[in-house]
Amino acid sequence: DGGGVYIEDASTPSLVNCVISNNTSSQEGGGVHYAYGSNPEIAGCTITGNSSGGTVGGGIFCANSVGTITDCVISNNDGSEGGGIYCLNSSPAISNSTFETNEQTVGGGHGSAIRFAGGGTPEVSDCIFNSNLGDYAIHNDGSNSSIMGSVFVNNTNGVKCAGGGGSVITDCCFWQTGVAINGCTDGAGNTFDFDCTYYLDEDGDGIPDGKDICPSDPDNDIDNDGVCGDVDAFPNDPTEWADSDGDGVGDNGDAFPNDPSEWADSDGDGVGDNGDV
Repeated sequence: DGGGVYIEDASTPSLVNCVISNNTSSQEGGGVHYAYGSNPEIAGCTITGNSSGGTVGGGIFCANSVGTITDCVISNNDGSEGGGIYCLNSSPAISNSTFETNEQTVGGGHGSAIRFAGGGTPEVSDCIFNSNLGDYAIHNDGSNSSIMGSVFVNNTNGVKCAGGGGSVITDCCFWQTGVAINGCTDGAGNTFDFDCTYYLDEDGDGIPDGKDICPSDPDNDIDNDGVCGDVDAFPNDPTEWADSDGDGVGDNGDAFPNDPSEWADSDGDGVGDNGDV
């Protein structure tokens, strides 16, 4: 259990700004396993590329516990159920986190990003669920969960409630996500026909893409030249942004911007210094 981290017996550790990656467990919790009344704080962590070896909870497994999971990126994990997180009889508070490309790998399993099973009152708020594969992004079976203010984009399906459990879903956005809500309470403020990609954050700078002048540049044009850093050949030089001939000299300062063998003409005779005899 717990390929990367194992927590039990009412422990209350803090995992802050950690990277938990590429771990494998033959049992529950490829990345993190916490159980038996534990209450960990998991904040600002990246939990990625973990696998529970064909059992549940690829990224995180929790049982009979609570805990907070905040400001985390949980991605590319896989498990038979709960590719990102599997919680049994637990009440975690999960907020401001991104679940991306997690996978529920076994046919008949449930919850590509999160699986809540048994009792408990888990909460999910202000999270992003993007491109998770298999069944529903969140599958709730027996728990009474609250899912609020979250975005579901490009998942196989959205949220399902079964087995006597119920989720109240409010202020969520669903886009290109198969069946959005199945068997859960469709509360106030949910949208189904709005392009939720507006709310994604491709570069992880905390600014939604719909409001980000440079959605692929986490530094947001650090030199303030009006050209985003991901396409700026000189991202730290406000006077240059292109190098058409690839000679390492910006076009604005290159006397021969289309000639990779020349860039200066000291005597102004129209012949580059390198070839001027």
